[in-house]
Amino acid sequence: MVTALVIAFLLGALFVSYGSKLYEDWRQDRLFHRAAALLQQGRLNEASDTAQELLGRHPDSLPALYILAEAAEKENLEETVSRREQIARLLPKDADSQLNLASAALRFGKLDLAREALDRVAPTDRDRAAFHVVAGWLARAEGNLAEQEEQFAAAVKKD
Repeated sequence: MVTALVIAFLLGALFVSYGSKLYEDWRQDRLFHRAAALLQQGRLNEASDTAQELLGRHPDSLPALYILAEAAEKENLEETVSRREQIARLLPKDADSQLNLASAALRFGKLDLAREALDRVAPTDRDRAAFHVVAGWLARAEGNLAEQEEQFAAAVKKD
């Protein structure tokens, strides 16, 4: 009898623990898909609110950060930079994340941050058209027309 109670208790604890994890995963997935759909429909405020709710539950949620960054970018908000910075921090070796950060930083006149993001791009990823385009934009913002032309020419060769 005691053994049956212990087994029942352990099974109940396991079910509650596993069940709440399953529910949380389902809830997170549901919030993400809702936010993505709202973003696609152009309902940017609602998409941001939903992604913010997801971020409240999981502060390092890349899907939520991507949605917040995209929504802010579509509205041309400076918040784009901080969201892209969070993503780049979570994915430090991802060239696209660094290039997106550099691009957003340039859009809002944060040249030092743009330069730092470009510096974090691995040497093996610096031979891509996207890298040369962003590096060209940085050179242009700094008034270095020769570097701008060189970078844009390199981008055209890669494209």
